[in-house]
Amino acid sequence: MTGGELFILLIFSIPVYGFGIYAYKEPEDSYMMGKRWMYNNEPELSKEAINLHKNISLITIIIWTILLISGFISVFR
Repeated sequence: MTGGELFILLIFSIPVYGFGIYAYKEPEDSYMMGKRWMYNNEPELSKEAINLHKNISLITIIIWTILLISGFISVFR
């Protein structure tokens, strides 16, 4: 990985982390983003669905952090 590729990875990290944190803090709102038009009333998610959405966002943040760390290690090696 070169320095330019690392810079592009850092630029793409901003929205990934932003949405990951938002999805962890507000799982119901982030799940319904772009899907509200499909329902007449506001649907309620089950506790299992909320926990699954929070876990997926946490796993995404962890994997993206590992990707960034490995990118930094390969550039500055």
